Amino acid sequence: MAYLESYAAHFDLRPIFDSAVRTVRRDGSTWRVETKQGQFTAPVVVIATGWADFPHRPGWPGSDGYRGVVVHSSEYRNPAAYAGKRVLVVGFGNSGGEIALDLAEAGVDVSLSVRGPVQILPRELLGLPILTWAIAQARLPARVADFINAPAIRLAVGSLRKLGLKAASKGPRRMIEEDRRIPLLDVGTLARIRDGSIKLRGDIARFTDEGVAFVDSPAERFDGLVLATGFRPDLRQLLPGVRGVFDNHGMPLVTGRTTSEPGLFFCGLIASPTGQLREIGIEARRIAQIVAPSLPR
Repeated sequence: MAYLESYAAHFDLRPIFDSAVRTVRRDGSTWRVETKQGQFTAPVVVIATGWADFPHRPGWPGSDGYRGVVVHSSEYRNPAAYAGKRVLVVGFGNSGGEIALDLAEAGVDVSLSVRGPVQILPRELLGLPILTWAIAQARLPARVADFINAPAIRLAVGSLRKLGLKAASKGPRRMIEEDRRIPLLDVGTLARIRDGSIKLRGDIARFTDEGVAFVDSPAERFDGLVLATGFRPDLRQLLPGVRGVFDNHGMPLVTGRTTSEPGLFFCGLIASPTGQLREIGIEARRIAQIVAPSLPR
């Protein structure tokens, strides 16, 4: 808090809080931003909303009759509310892996529902942080980087098959660039799976009154579920009438660069193998360099 406040003061930034943006529309040569507190116009608009405000909650047969508590991973805070209960975490991304680990370390009876093949990275590879490798290999084609790293990753992570997991056919770089999916960065989850503190289950087939039934195993009782099922942002509602900047899912085609709409930029909205916060900083500086010559000094 102190850092953010001092940062804003140093650069004379004056954020407007509690001011949800409803729409952003082209208005001649400028952009008109409609908010809860009125309208703003500007020649340049940068959309830097991230994607974690759009939780995805899948539906399953029988879920309406389930008597336990279901929360999305974005609503999870700590294991205290789950003491003495049986909990199922759904999804094996970074949120799912870390929440399951948090619950296990607190002594909660936790299971992890894994629907399909997974890709797991160690925090370090041959003594170097995994992001150091990604940054060093950023100019290599994804297939080449994945091929080079595969033996060392297998050695560091160990056999996924012995744990009951199936390895994804794509390497981590290809998964990020082609599918925009982030591999699990293991911070201790695998060790808890190995010692039985985290139990693995398959995909959910349906809900029961007291729990869930799995595709490949019988129904079990669970007092609560945590849906680590990711986020599905769709920014087309925010920018009605804008064409040529979004893919079929409503995510920007490019971030940190010029779009097909003059004065419209996105920052930090495409998954990066070299670290999201690092990439956001690079994109922000690039956007500033692009727009600075066109703005009043």
